[in-house]
Amino acid sequence: MQRQPNVLGNLGLYYKDSMFDAALFDSFTGRTFTSDFNNIELPSYHIVRLDAGYTRTFAGGDRARIGISVYNLFDSTAVSEGSPRQGTLQNAGQAYFIGRQVLPRRIMARLSYEF
Repeated sequence: MQRQPNVLGNLGLYYKDSMFDAALFDSFTGRTFTSDFNNIELPSYHIVRLDAGYTRTFAGGDRARIGISVYNLFDSTAVSEGSPRQGTLQNAGQAYFIGRQVLPRRIMARLSYEF
């Protein structure tokens, strides 16, 4: 297939009890290519995501949960795809490269309340 990785994978661990929950996921993308001829190769990369939370149950059954999520935990840098408009004119070893970067680390917090 054109410009598509040969290997994609996702592996995760999940833990939950009555108060705490946590998950760790690793998404792997194998080598990809920037042109329709699959002749300009981009290296493979991993993106690790962490989710964790604490839940408290109140009298009457109401529940509150506070959680945190970290995307790209190790702040991996990679190019997920090149510009298809450049064709074979671009080269990964040049001074600049037109492509779509993997987003940097992002930290998000959530608060939810169930009644």
